[in-house]
Amino acid sequence: MLDFNTACEMAKKNLVKQEYKNGIDGIYDLGDKWLFFGRMFDIGVPDYGNTPITIDKDTGEIADYPLSDVDNFDRYYVAEEIRIPKEFEIVD
Repeated sequence: MLDFNTACEMAKKNLVKQEYKNGIDGIYDLGDKWLFFGRMFDIGVPDYGNTPITIDKDTGEIADYPLSDVDNFDRYYVAEEIRIPKEFEIVD
């Protein structure tokens, strides 16, 4: 099983490669995966086009998680929010 802090580091690096800000804006537990949100713009600016990613807890596989998919949205809607560790927060 993948360590949570390792998954956070992987998510942060992946989001930065996709031109998101350097950090994580939200984390949710989907059971078998963690769901990570990034942010492209400063606080208060609508963040259109944001596609979160998941990291599989067993394999470490990273995948896009479009919320436009109804099944994905339903899982996200009931997922438990996880506090973002300080070292992975976005600093504006």
